[in-house]
Amino acid sequence: MGNLQTTFVERVTMTPALVDQQTPPRQTGFAVFLFDAFTRRPQLVGTYESAEAEIADQEHFDRTGDRSRLDEYTTVRLAIRPIVPRAKAPGPFLFFVELPASTYSIAVRSPYYLPREVAIGLPLAGWLAFPNITLANEDAPLDAPSQPAAYRAQRDSVTIVPSTRYPFPSTATLVRGTVRSAGVPVAGATVRRQGSPLAYTTAVNGEYVLFLHDLPGVGAVVSVEATHPGHPSVVTPVQAFRGMTALNDITML
Repeated sequence: MGNLQTTFVERVTMTPALVDQQTPPRQTGFAVFLFDAFTRRPQLVGTYESAEAEIADQEHFDRTGDRSRLDEYTTVRLAIRPIVPRAKAPGPFLFFVELPASTYSIAVRSPYYLPREVAIGLPLAGWLAFPNITLANEDAPLDAPSQPAAYRAQRDSVTIVPSTRYPFPSTATLVRGTVRSAGVPVAGATVRRQGSPLAYTTAVNGEYVLFLHDLPGVGAVVSVEATHPGHPSVVTPVQAFRGMTALNDITML
């Protein structure tokens, strides 16, 4: 069956215990795969090394309201219930919770990624994991642009974008900079390589980082676009070189 047979990316063994056989509308567990936009793999950096340590930090937050420990790691939580998910190699997060049919939000928080909210409707049909691999074309790589729109939309929603603190390897091709207006950093600006679906949303420091996987030859000039509701859009040409970091500060009017 082509790539669906050979890849582990979205293969997960779901046991009968994950589904309540007596009451079909209630699903007691499901898996969600979260993809790192840089590596394109279903495994995020900065996660806890043990479930026990993560549970201890979550309990500390529940008691004290101090989430400083959690903020140093990549965490995934069901928004309505701060339950620590069970991780299953090579990276899907498995939630064992009793949930009635509805739409739920999964919150991803990390110093190494931009914040992400993922909406998932339950019960899942046919495949008890998200994204639903049965929507994919088995004869194409799972991350191919030619995959059906329904599958790509689900996969895009669980693709997590690295932040400026992400531990990029020294061989990465990057564009880094700060978006400013009148010398002041601009928060909430969207920065992307023109034509790319991946975008960086700046925080209060105005900083951004873009990674490039497909530069031809040694390098190329790429167009970096910054948009913001309160400022005119700005497009700047940037000379990028393979395996190097190009600095590109952006000034918005």
